[in-house]
Amino acid sequence: MKYYRPIHFVMNDCRLLNDDGRALSQDELMKLWGLYNMMAGSTLSTFILRGESDDNLRSQYGTNTQNPTMLAKCLFMIGEKGRLCWNNKEFLNPDDITPENFRKICKALKRYINEGCRGNTGRSFIMRDFYDRNIDFCGALENTVDIEEKYAKLKSEERRAVNLYYLAIAHTINSYGYKKASSFVSATTNADVAQVFTDDVCIYGWVPKEPAGVNRQEYRTIDYVVAENESVVKQLGMPYCDTSVYPEQKEVTLRCGFLPHFIIGFKVKNCFYVNPAVFSSMDKLQDKRTFKELCQYKSRLLRYGLEVDQTNFEEFLRLTNFRRYYTFDGVKYEVHCLC
Repeated sequence: MKYYRPIHFVMNDCRLLNDDGRALSQDELMKLWGLYNMMAGSTLSTFILRGESDDNLRSQYGTNTQNPTMLAKCLFMIGEKGRLCWNNKEFLNPDDITPENFRKICKALKRYINEGCRGNTGRSFIMRDFYDRNIDFCGALENTVDIEEKYAKLKSEERRAVNLYYLAIAHTINSYGYKKASSFVSATTNADVAQVFTDDVCIYGWVPKEPAGVNRQEYRTIDYVVAENESVVKQLGMPYCDTSVYPEQKEVTLRCGFLPHFIIGFKVKNCFYVNPAVFSSMDKLQDKRTFKELCQYKSRLLRYGLEVDQTNFEEFLRLTNFRRYYTFDGVKYEVHCLC
């Protein structure tokens, strides 16, 4: 078990390299510094980090930290993807807002909780503690007639928010049945309390935050669920968790994966490899001629991510072990099969 450090200290103490393994030039260093300062203390973004094992990296890309420059090419082109992209198994789609799909989600979540509570393993003790801390939520899943009626009265976006929240809980439970086709990837917001079970690599990036008072539909960006934030589901009158499965981990579940557009870089041993999109995106600042244009560009960058060159994306993806990939156009997610 290892405690990772915030990105500021990591970049301060590590050798800073580009994706080819070359030390950053002075110009590149200043662009990285500029991006960090743009985000530090911003109300529009939150730094996140994710630890990953060499075994899982190899399962995805066919390479791992033993070849960090090849790993950099993979992470900075396609990011890290949820297990729904590792195979062609059926998965529960949060965008399916039919009552039938919601019933399937509830049924599956109930099964994952009950299965997790059985036995005498460390995980079963954690799951029984989760059950005790969330009696009302777990009890509501035993007979879903009432919550199905409430769900049917919700608007489309509200149903989708409930689906995302419930599936994020299923992902955090990490049941054997769900994890093979999970549509989420876990990260954390707090390096000081993030208990990570591998130190092979740590990926650093961010998630966009909605400004206070904005319309969610007008400010649509990537989907993610903060494990300890039940406010949206609570306001809708749907069952929610008082505390998450692992409250100390400050978990954030990213829908479908960790997009390269939101990855700043990754740490392997004492080296930090920087996403080349950091430099090309910061170059665009040079084109802005007014303070207003600079502010608008910052807002767009933090909201939609870096400008990643994904030329020949599918061809590159076919060199990996992925069977599917997803796209997000600012409106909807789509999962595509690699035929």
